[in-house]
Amino acid sequence: MLFKQIALAALLGVTSVLALSAKQPHVAFVTSKQQPVALRTISDQFQKFDKPLVVERQNDTIEFAFSIEREQKPQHASLALGLVERGIEAHYSPIIKDNEKEGMSTYKFRIPIERLSDSLLHYGAELHEPLTASLLLANKNGGSDNVFVELFDLSLAFEINRKLSLPARFQPLPEIKHIFNAPPTIVSSWFAQMFSFIILGCVLSLLLVWLKAGIFSSAKLPLNTVIAIYYLGFVGAIIGLEYVFTQYYLGASIFKTLENAFYVSAPGLLIGCKLLVSLTK
Repeated sequence: MLFKQIALAALLGVTSVLALSAKQPHVAFVTSKQQPVALRTISDQFQKFDKPLVVERQNDTIEFAFSIEREQKPQHASLALGLVERGIEAHYSPIIKDNEKEGMSTYKFRIPIERLSDSLLHYGAELHEPLTASLLLANKNGGSDNVFVELFDLSLAFEINRKLSLPARFQPLPEIKHIFNAPPTIVSSWFAQMFSFIILGCVLSLLLVWLKAGIFSSAKLPLNTVIAIYYLGFVGAIIGLEYVFTQYYLGASIFKTLENAFYVSAPGLLIGCKLLVSLTK
């Protein structure tokens, strides 16, 4: 029986040694001349500081710092300040500095009071409700390595020098009126087709004028299969471009139009160059 009691006491002692704890915690008032406040060592059994810390200036900054052995360094550290019962909190991340000589890591949280949300300033400074600061130190394995405790209360003893804009909570939001854009207007199909036929007629008329004027005869156009293929290909490329732009007028996107125009104009230019070279020989 005595052996069991000794073993249990030793086990509890080892657990308390291995449990995560924050040493030398203290709260400092950076801007004002208030004296810093020292807290007890923080562990999972920490009891909240019995007196609220009074903040007398709106432009003050609260700095909460502590040290942890590097072997016990938690994977996550966060400080929350707010009113838990009202569901209003602000969260802060620490500035961590490692001291290799002493084997300690220093954590510092800075809380600029004037940057608190309007909700916290309203309840803290105007309604004089204390804001509670809570600390979370967590690891993946959990258990005694996790600490979540309330540290102290902040009492805001100053007047707000600006108008606070509180969010509408549990109330209907203003009605959102949205006017959807009208569908894009496109030209009618008969106009697009008429425009294409006019362009095609102009091209055919131009070729007819060239034939009447003897342009091809003066260029000594040889009647062979290669030149005929170039000629038909060039005219086909022109007709293809007209078809592409007709589709654009009928509602095709500009990107699809440019893609199709590239596929038609590239061989059209090549065939046109071949045709001109053949005509000049």
